[in-house]
Amino acid sequence: MIAYKADKELQLKANNSVTRSWIKPDVNISLDVYLFNWTNSHEFLDSRIKPQFQQVGPYGYDEVPYKSILKWHSDDNTLEYHKLHTFYFNETRTRGSLQDRITSINALLVRNGTSVLSPTYRISTGADGVNSYGQLKFVNGKNHTKHVPSGCSQVRGSSGELQRVNLEKYKPIEYYVADFCRRFWLEYDNEVIVDGVLGYRYKMGNMILDNGTIYSENKCFCNGKCLPAGVVNVTSCSWDMPFFISLPHFLDADDYFVNQVEGLQAKRELHEPFIILEPRTGLIMEFRGRFQLNIYLEPSSHLNCFPNKRELLFPILWFDAYMHMSVKTAFILHFIQNFTFYSQLLGMFLITVTMTTLLWKPVKKCCFIHYPQHLEISAMQDDEDDDDENIKKNYTEDLANKEALLGDSSNFIGLFGESKKIYS
Repeated sequence: MIAYKADKELQLKANNSVTRSWIKPDVNISLDVYLFNWTNSHEFLDSRIKPQFQQVGPYGYDEVPYKSILKWHSDDNTLEYHKLHTFYFNETRTRGSLQDRITSINALLVRNGTSVLSPTYRISTGADGVNSYGQLKFVNGKNHTKHVPSGCSQVRGSSGELQRVNLEKYKPIEYYVADFCRRFWLEYDNEVIVDGVLGYRYKMGNMILDNGTIYSENKCFCNGKCLPAGVVNVTSCSWDMPFFISLPHFLDADDYFVNQVEGLQAKRELHEPFIILEPRTGLIMEFRGRFQLNIYLEPSSHLNCFPNKRELLFPILWFDAYMHMSVKTAFILHFIQNFTFYSQLLGMFLITVTMTTLLWKPVKKCCFIHYPQHLEISAMQDDEDDDDENIKKNYTEDLANKEALLGDSSNFIGLFGESKKIYS
């Protein structure tokens, strides 16, 4: 019954607290952008020399997320919305300035105050069952994408902010990233504690960035150009620009890519993305989204600048998006996880109060009425005896003091008589 009520409270409904927090989260997202400066661009035509890169940055931005609900669909318990991402330059976290000169094929920077409007999403509110809570149904009104072959085109998974409730340990979770026009699976890693709250940590496995080299079922993601494992072709999803996505510094990618360039060095603690979810509610506790944007260069008969027939995956930039739950969210999740314990404490307290109330009257009647009265009477008798003894003792002491002052009565009369003789 308690679990059922908790699931009902998590449903997205018009103007309830969960929906308000989902529309405008109480934390912002930090976005740090790192650029690759091409230091030997003048030697590119010499195929014997590898392109050399120097990482510069970060250039810090603060993202203020907001969602605008377009329509509630009561017929299938879904809601339609789009995301609005507004970015503000953060000079404190920036090493360098926006006036830095960078040499690259096409350096992309987010400008201060830039707002990006997302596609239209349609997700389940959870009213038809907890298993569908937050799951994506349509993107731009379609349940599939035209940018990849039909075997990989289905729209499903989480759109990012809401995940299924009651997560199962060791079972992967699924996300659909509209910017890449494809879905991703995150593998269970381990249990962690964040701000006193238990969470499940998920990471990207080898299958996610494979184009069929290792896992044949991923071949449909090649999208016309199958490169070695570790990169994702998003050309058809990016206005036919030859963009490929990888992890920063080609982490976990085939050595083919990093051997083509110089200056890149992958470090797992700096370049691996992850997400930590609260298993009961599926809410995000902490995450780091880390991806690298690359441009695929290949010889073209229409361009005379590539006479050496060089093929290369050219790194442009990588970004590190970070979010950590607020103190308020941590408190709520801690309470949810320990609700059973708190209920037991409350039950014990109520039982103690009830038993005390029931036993108070007979205990009071037995021990705090008759016996104290007996003691009080005995105490009064003892006080009276003590008073008689004190009176006798004081009388004796007064009499002794009087005799000491006046002496024997005969002496007192004799003295008085002599006095009369003297003054007669």
